[in-house]
Amino acid sequence: MQTDRRTGLPTNATAAIQKLIQVSQKLVDLSERETQALLQRDMLAFAIIQDEKESITGQYTKASEEFRARLDDFRNVEKSLLGRLEVLQKNLAEKTHGNNAMVVQMKQRAEAGTQKTLLMAQEFGQQKRVRMNDNNQIKERGAE
Repeated sequence: MQTDRRTGLPTNATAAIQKLIQVSQKLVDLSERETQALLQRDMLAFAIIQDEKESITGQYTKASEEFRARLDDFRNVEKSLLGRLEVLQKNLAEKTHGNNAMVVQMKQRAEAGTQKTLLMAQEFGQQKRVRMNDNNQIKERGAE
């Protein structure tokens, strides 16, 4: 079986669709793992997944670009294979959208927490003045 050196998709249309389905399924599986990491707020697992995701996304992008460039080649492929690919594409889009929304929410909560901490620090700084004496030791005084 011959493959295109740029993407790794086989030159045979049916085999190419099967390869694209395989790569799409890997991304769907990875998105599900990513969802679990986000739900559990396991940022270490989430970060580890990102490296794997970057590699598989690169494969997926190249394969998708070739698919679009070779659309005429795929017109005679079994409809059931094309249907499987379409279902995977929709599933992947939904999972990606959901994960992105969770990341945005987490970012907003983190920013709100940071803002709250900064305001508390500012209030504390206004209530207590800290001065250093000649020996570089802290000498506290109340607000003046």
